[in-house]
Amino acid sequence: MKDKEFRDKVYEKYQYYKDTKDDKYFYKKIDKKITLSIMNVVASFVIIFFSVSIILIGGLSTYAFLGGTVGGKPVLEWFKISFSDDYSKYVEEPEEKQSIARAETEVKLVSTMCNEGFTVLEFDVGLSKEDKEYLRLGESILTEKDIERCKEEVETMKKSNSSQESIERAQKRVEKFIKEGTEQKNSVRLLFVPEPIKDENNNNDYNLANNNSIFIDNEKQWISPSALQTVQKINDYEYKVYLLYFLTDKNLGDKIEFTLTLKNLVLSNGADISNLSRDFTNSNAVLVSGGDNRKFIEIGGEFNIPLSKKKALEDTTIIKNKLPEPIKYRNMTKSVEEVILTPVQTIIKLKSTIEDLSLLSLSQSHNKNYIGIIEYKAYDENGKELKLLNYETRRIVTYADGRTEEWAPLDIGTYKSFYNGKMELTEYIILEKNENIKNIVIQPIVTQPTYNPAGAVEGSTEPLYIDKKVELDKFEINMQK
Repeated sequence: MKDKEFRDKVYEKYQYYKDTKDDKYFYKKIDKKITLSIMNVVASFVIIFFSVSIILIGGLSTYAFLGGTVGGKPVLEWFKISFSDDYSKYVEEPEEKQSIARAETEVKLVSTMCNEGFTVLEFDVGLSKEDKEYLRLGESILTEKDIERCKEEVETMKKSNSSQESIERAQKRVEKFIKEGTEQKNSVRLLFVPEPIKDENNNNDYNLANNNSIFIDNEKQWISPSALQTVQKINDYEYKVYLLYFLTDKNLGDKIEFTLTLKNLVLSNGADISNLSRDFTNSNAVLVSGGDNRKFIEIGGEFNIPLSKKKALEDTTIIKNKLPEPIKYRNMTKSVEEVILTPVQTIIKLKSTIEDLSLLSLSQSHNKNYIGIIEYKAYDENGKELKLLNYETRRIVTYADGRTEEWAPLDIGTYKSFYNGKMELTEYIILEKNENIKNIVIQPIVTQPTYNPAGAVEGSTEPLYIDKKVELDKFEINMQK
């Protein structure tokens, strides 16, 4: 099957558009046309496991492997935020014990926690000696074969008469990539893939059919951002895995009680970043796993998990009145739609409307309506910065002729030029729970590519556009119930 035909089938079947950097089949066509960089090196021989980068308006990684628990609660310190100490009050043990096993390998559902906005599932994973070794758990995410392939890219540059400066830059990047890659060790990963997509060799491609897909009351849904995974190693053969799903009104509507079904379990491997000291969230790092390293074990089976938000909702307050005025930036209007005070975290729901939308304003940084990456900072009434996590759950585009499409979060869902459109975004900000905070300030900050005159001078090594941080108007929110 040809590249384009394969990709079109993916789009048609799942109505899901992927960033080309995550697409090992089609990025090859691009890297023939541009100078070799570290992402080209990566794309040519590895499968990207997850990327901590905020694309377009904001968001988070597809997968994260985070370690540790505190008082039985999964911590998300890698994202600079953790659950409230009241977390354990809302943890439920399933009435029916559920597990999926293959020979000596078994995955058991241990507990659930269902809150307004997200759900956490706890699993115990026990591996046979054979499966542990096959997944290369505890070993480097780069094999010797991967390292050799990486070095070959530089040799290819030398043979293609690239400039010495380009070769030296590529050499440094490759050396840095190999050093950081070999330091990362494999941990276990859970995937649920009800309908795997076949690749060009007729093998199941779990990079495309990943655990974005779940069933809610027997209705198949794509969850984006998909499940975050936190992993705690008990010993070489036993792991505790938490899956955190962001389930909002987009997925649940008004449902308080529902059944979450996860089908066709696949065990995989990936970088264990639980002990990393480096702050990857601030460096837009991409952690990769060598193509020779990545392994999958198809287990099958399914979990049918009854969930209820009732207990958490009894202690949840939703504030919809006396919210701050909307703010404007270029052709975007952003507003706070509601503040949700749950027993374990505080959630702020944002709505954004972008007028006069076009393909150029989304993709061309020099366009007058282009909006760069937006991040958020939060402060209490005393000016102390608060930990937060933000993510986008929905983007709806309305074209000039009235047609409406829903794109995958963080994505540009079309190749075709269009003008005079409108985009509506839904975002959430999660703040760590603190009863003593009465007022908070949310500061949106846009990283805007800005014209640099020095870069236009003939012979200059300065970039033509440089990124500048622009602080937008603040949201001042009264947290009183």
